Amino acid sequence: MMMNPRNKQSGTRLSRNTSFLSILLVLVIFMFINMIRDMDAGNQDAGQFQVTFINVGQGDSILIKNPQNEFMLIDTGSSEQYGVLKAHLDSNNIEKFEYVIFTHPHADHIGSADKIIKEYDVGTLIMPRVTHDTMTFVRLLEEIEAKRMGITPAEAGTEYIFGDAKFFIVAPLKEEYSNINDYSVVIKMIYGINTFLFTGDIEKTSEEDIIAFCESQGENIIVADVLKVAHHGSSSSSSQKFLDLVKPKIAVILSDGKSYGHPHLEVIERLSDIDAVILRSDLHGNIIISSNGRTLNIETEILPP
Repeated sequence: MMMNPRNKQSGTRLSRNTSFLSILLVLVIFMFINMIRDMDAGNQDAGQFQVTFINVGQGDSILIKNPQNEFMLIDTGSSEQYGVLKAHLDSNNIEKFEYVIFTHPHADHIGSADKIIKEYDVGTLIMPRVTHDTMTFVRLLEEIEAKRMGITPAEAGTEYIFGDAKFFIVAPLKEEYSNINDYSVVIKMIYGINTFLFTGDIEKTSEEDIIAFCESQGENIIVADVLKVAHHGSSSSSSQKFLDLVKPKIAVILSDGKSYGHPHLEVIERLSDIDAVILRSDLHGNIIISSNGRTLNIETEILPP
């Protein structure tokens, strides 16, 4: 059977056009894939959430930065350590904190709180409903009044947005405690699938309240990848039941390693028994834990012995 020459020619043109379109489609797909890769790489670089546990000796000070380059400060350490804290703040060119949390009014946590209030802009200041008859606390209240700032009381269950991250208040759960440490503001921070639990100096009484609340709700709200170990690793905190609920992969202890015998051996053993990676400011210096929302990266100022 003879083929129609016109049909044959048309078929050839169609084949050539199809080949050209196929090549063009491959090029477009290749460019699109590269564009997505570039976007993912950019997002990963821009999406770093960073928690710095500052080595302020026997005290707590934690600086948190979100991917939007906004900052949050939890406690300040003692007044003698303000130079150490200030150096970290200056290295980040910080002028404003979106949030400042003073967990409770002990000098090793709020020793430089008055200076922070005086020298920086603060979006939201969160404190527990407890006072203390020390000059450290009085100076803090004077600076708050001088700047006509409001204090947001720590209310359990209240949630706050912090850029791409969010956090909520876990404790205190009662209005009155016999021990000031148990008034400590406890927060859980969430960034992507990574979670952090900051516990101030809570002791067993507050821990028991948190455990009871979790049991009453039928929900473990305190499970976290990273735990800031309460009260510098004191045996008066970090009960086995509390640690079993938190299930931390990483446990950070802020202490000078000498005062009051902190951290206590019992706590180190409990953390070891649950296979947590233990990081200590007295051994590792400043500790930085970064998250891209999926995985955690640890950097320490001093390599472990």
